[in-house]
Amino acid sequence: MKKLNARAEQVLQHLIEEFIRSGNPVGSKSLADHQTIQASPATVRNVMSQLERSGLLMSPHTSAGRIPTEYGLRLFVDSMLTAKPCDDWHKPMQNQLDLSMPTQQLCRSASDLLSEMTQLTGFVMLPHCRSSKLARIELVQLTETRVLAVLVSDDGSVHNRMLQMNRHFSADCLLDMTQQLNKLLQTHDIEEIQQHLSQWVDAEEAALEVGQQALDLAEQTSHSKQYHVAGEAHLLDADIANDVSQIRSVFDGVLQAEKLLELVDSCLDSEGVKLYIGKESGIDFLSSCSVVSSPYAVNGKVVGALAVIGPMRMDYSRVIPMVDVTAKMLSSALSSVQR
Repeated sequence: MKKLNARAEQVLQHLIEEFIRSGNPVGSKSLADHQTIQASPATVRNVMSQLERSGLLMSPHTSAGRIPTEYGLRLFVDSMLTAKPCDDWHKPMQNQLDLSMPTQQLCRSASDLLSEMTQLTGFVMLPHCRSSKLARIELVQLTETRVLAVLVSDDGSVHNRMLQMNRHFSADCLLDMTQQLNKLLQTHDIEEIQQHLSQWVDAEEAALEVGQQALDLAEQTSHSKQYHVAGEAHLLDADIANDVSQIRSVFDGVLQAEKLLELVDSCLDSEGVKLYIGKESGIDFLSSCSVVSSPYAVNGKVVGALAVIGPMRMDYSRVIPMVDVTAKMLSSALSSVQR
């Protein structure tokens, strides 16, 4: 596409800024009234039509208003965006990062604070702690056939997993299995307990089944990439998608995290912030969202990445520097103490 002239740039920039602010299609009259454009509504309509033909704007319905396309938003972010100062939240966030926390807990805290500050969903890929091991298992009965397994590592990280059983079991046998597993964890690793569970534990068959499933999950968790989602309720925002089924798809996709982990993992080799707008992510359930991600490091070595997920009309001028600075603050915090 040929370079936009000054007036077309002004119209596109102010239209996108107004759309981000209001979420509504923007008409020519409101743009014509803008002090920096100084043109008649007819002239602005003509410019908007040209921008639409260039693929930068679209009409969501029969009204005269326009909204930006993904292409338009990308051009805006790459060449027209002015980052907002971060003085109002930089120090409060810095003060809330507790350096005494274990590594993974500190990463979760940074993601929680980022979600709170942006009012978007936070996501962090946690650094893999090779020295950590399973310290405790808690088995909580939810129904006759469903158990919540709470897996606690010695570095303080906690993972909740659901177990679906094929038989009924009593609360007493579940408590007994929890106690015996935790006793065994004091002197044996997961693999040893898995191999000899029925020999070491005197429990009824149903309890052994629960224990074996819990150990299988613990082993999977110890070898998989860990993550933390913060502010998932923001995914239910109407700005995320047009209908309930699409919103549910985004919600489920982010919480399941497999595809999102792959996307964030691809950011580990990038320098600074990486932005995906809509279909740029290559992930179907994120086609109506934007993802802003940045890697973080310990003593200069990249160990993970954090991100926010939100609607395509997010305030990029504020969100991008917030993600960037949060990643840098987390890197500084992780590097400031021996971990």
